[in-house]
Amino acid sequence: MLMRWDPLREMTALQRDINQLFEGTFGSEGAPGGQNGFGETRFPLMDVSETADRIVVRALVPGLEKDDVKVSIHQNVLSITGERKGPEIPEKAVVVRSERPSGRFQRTLRLLKPLQVDKVEAQLRDGVLTLTLPVKEEARPRQISVAIG
Repeated sequence: MLMRWDPLREMTALQRDINQLFEGTFGSEGAPGGQNGFGETRFPLMDVSETADRIVVRALVPGLEKDDVKVSIHQNVLSITGERKGPEIPEKAVVVRSERPSGRFQRTLRLLKPLQVDKVEAQLRDGVLTLTLPVKEEARPRQISVAIG
């Protein structure tokens, strides 16, 4: 079957292909497995949940101690930074294979609700950093009763 040539359809297909190329190269937040386009895994992987009065962030930081991780909040931007230390290798040892990533890391998350920063709680247990971020009272939803008459 012959189809009439449509330059607009060609341009739309080209745009889709270019978008897929850039998503594959530079990654996106929704990339499967937390990977960016360079084959590296974002660290730390995070789950974020929200209720009316708090935001809870759970970040996977296996093998890290509390002194290896720093948490800060500035102008509603949450930053988790730190360093994963590499293995200690004995002198004269030859590394045959090294797969565990090491080095400095930083992960930031813009929060859409104002927080009670002085009441933020952070806990590190079994390789999971749990941050409980209370939302300011004025940002919480309110139920307004309607008077009749």
